[in-house]
Amino acid sequence: MMSHAALDRTLLLMRDDTREDAPDHLLLDALLGTRIALIADPPNLATHSAQSAFIAAAMGFARQGATVHLIAPNSALIGSQPPLQRPNLIDALTEIDGKIIPRTSFVSTAAMGFFDVAVVLGDTAWTGSAETAFRINADDWSGWLSEINSATRWKGTDWPFGGLAAAALAAGEGYKAAMRKLRYWRRNDVFDEYFGSTACARVELVPASTPHVGNLGTFDFISGGAITHATLFALARIPGVGGEIRIIEDDTNNMSNANRYALLRLDRLHLLKATDLATQGLGGLKVSPVTCRYEEMNLLQIGPLAPTVLVGVDHIPTRWEVQRASPSWLGIGATSHYSTMFTAHQGHLPCAKCAHPIDDVGVGQIPTVSFVSLWAGLFLAARYVRIVACGEENPDQQQIWFCPLRPEERPQLSPVPIHRKCICQHAVLGLPK
Repeated sequence: MMSHAALDRTLLLMRDDTREDAPDHLLLDALLGTRIALIADPPNLATHSAQSAFIAAAMGFARQGATVHLIAPNSALIGSQPPLQRPNLIDALTEIDGKIIPRTSFVSTAAMGFFDVAVVLGDTAWTGSAETAFRINADDWSGWLSEINSATRWKGTDWPFGGLAAAALAAGEGYKAAMRKLRYWRRNDVFDEYFGSTACARVELVPASTPHVGNLGTFDFISGGAITHATLFALARIPGVGGEIRIIEDDTNNMSNANRYALLRLDRLHLLKATDLATQGLGGLKVSPVTCRYEEMNLLQIGPLAPTVLVGVDHIPTRWEVQRASPSWLGIGATSHYSTMFTAHQGHLPCAKCAHPIDDVGVGQIPTVSFVSLWAGLFLAARYVRIVACGEENPDQQQIWFCPLRPEERPQLSPVPIHRKCICQHAVLGLPK
């Protein structure tokens, strides 16, 4: 079944908390049987921020296998919204239907019946019925989820990051609703704690005082995978964005990427990942593909790295190898099961090997889900914009760890200081050890 192939990494993640004797088809049915109502009216869809939230939420739910009922007007799109290709909201989502995962994900006709989750933008009116219903909203750098009776007109304007954070909060609630269908098959006593619905939560990606920046300069991205997709998904939505990027990646798009690659269309399967990203319309971002793996044997072919490097690769020794190239700023986004982490590295801070000291050798496919990868990319994108705007990292904010299953537990977002575990000046300056 093609849906199984597209969602196999998510099924692996579901196995963390379900019994071994739970049949695969029940896990898949829980995902495919989840019904989402995504609701917005014209006043609450009148900004680029709100449209970014609506689109990111719809696509995030779809990459989890859910059926999404689009209860919204066919508004003209404002600004860049890759990977959509049509100029109006519902038309654009309808065009990509079946190209996110190989099934019908979007329903745009009149919605009836009971929903697992209802997501309402701003103060849009809604009188339907759902197991879980909540509102989302955003400002420039924060997104939040609130109870259905807490109605406020959408606050975000043209800056997309807060809206994308709100969408990521919503997508996590859709996944938890699917998991609750499997409660009989739970593996552990924390199942209800992990997958219970969230009444309210707010996530700030970077401090609210962070300036808006459109000119992102030149930077390299190591990996063309899920975190890279999520980062570019965010950066491409910046109004008037400009920048030149090299994507250094040797792999090819395949069906198992569909569950979490935010820019992947199934009509672009089997393309080299770097080439795919270079040939998508990403606003004013100019992407050049470097179709080889970042490792010592290829360094001559790759040439010198840009002063600024973003890394989204799972392979930890590759992070060390990039650090040895002495970038002036190195940002690393990472995920593990339901956790996401960001670290930043400059000359005055502990290096990437201090932050990621152990080569965690994995065997086989890595369990993943769309909203966790999206969070990793959002933190990486927002922190890159902040470093462009502000120039220097605060040591107290070098590392962020976040578990999006429980976003209301805001202390998890608190920075965790990185302790020096190696002779950092050797790593930073590229000197022999």
